[in-house]
Amino acid sequence: MEHDASLQASRKKPPPGKAIVVALLGLHGLFLISIGLIAFFGGFVGVYDVSHGHTTPSALVAVLGAALAWIFLLGGIVSFLCAQGLLTWQRWALWLTIGLEITNLMAGGCALKLQLFAPWTSIVSMSIAGGILLYVLIAISIRMLSN
Repeated sequence: MEHDASLQASRKKPPPGKAIVVALLGLHGLFLISIGLIAFFGGFVGVYDVSHGHTTPSALVAVLGAALAWIFLLGGIVSFLCAQGLLTWQRWALWLTIGLEITNLMAGGCALKLQLFAPWTSIVSMSIAGGILLYVLIAISIRMLSN
C-alpha cells in the first residue's frame, strides 16, 4: 500500500526541466516564425526577378527560401501547440514534438547547406531543436509512456 502511494506521488511530480522544455518550445516557435517571415518576404525579391526573366542562381535560391519559409512558419505554430500539449501531459504532444524537432533539424540542415540565412541562425535553431529532442526522448517520454 505504501509502495502504491509513493508510486502515485512520483507520477504526479513533473520531471525536472519540464517547464524549461515547454518554455524552449515556445521560444523556439517564436524564433521559427520570425525566421520564416523574413525568408518568406525575402523570397518575393527572387520571385520578382524570376518572373521578369532574370533567372540567376541567387534568384532561384530566394525562391527556394520562400518555399522553405513555409516549413519554418508551420513549425513555429506547431511548436506552440506542442508546448501547450506537453504542459498538460497530452500523449499526442510527445509524438508531435519528436516529429517536429526531427523536421526542424532537417530543415535547418537544408538552410545551412543552401546558405539561405546567416549561419548562426540555423545553428542556434538546430541546437535548440536537438536539445529539446534529446530531453523529450530521455526524460519526458519515459514518464509519459509509462502512464
